[in-house]
Amino acid sequence: MTRKEDPFLLVNYRFLPDNLQKRIDLFLNKLDDTCRKFAHKRYIEGKTFCDIAEEMGYVERSLYSIRSRILALWDLTFVNNDFEHHCNRVLGAIKRYGAIDHYKLADNLSLRRSGLSHMDLKAILDILLIDGDIKLHIRSRPNGGRPKRTYVIANSGITRALSGQNQ
Repeated sequence: MTRKEDPFLLVNYRFLPDNLQKRIDLFLNKLDDTCRKFAHKRYIEGKTFCDIAEEMGYVERSLYSIRSRILALWDLTFVNNDFEHHCNRVLGAIKRYGAIDHYKLADNLSLRRSGLSHMDLKAILDILLIDGDIKLHIRSRPNGGRPKRTYVIANSGITRALSGQNQ
């Protein structure tokens, strides 16, 4: 498996004009805290993986999964111009069902036909969660197994009902 290169714009952030830096800053603000800290140290400060691992208290090897999440999101937002379209499709599916389980959402969106991978869907859901557009409710299953993840639109009656159900 070949290692994916860091995008030119991220690697050369410090040398870019202000308008591009602002666009990248908007992208970085959509990341969760861990990814944002890593991206700032790696791309803005220009630190090595070894230095970042030491500062953040991670094993260097684990930083590669953080980097891959950032790059997947980068590809969605900067390379694929359909990012907003896909976000609207996800929000539309959640609105249509009110509350929808993760796997039903993935099936409903026809990921393969739309050109999205499961990692792309996860990145879109992460952004919608961070932005506060949707809420995630995790419910453990009585027989063990993987917990059930249900997505709802934030500030809806369904959100309040599910919150009461989890308590």
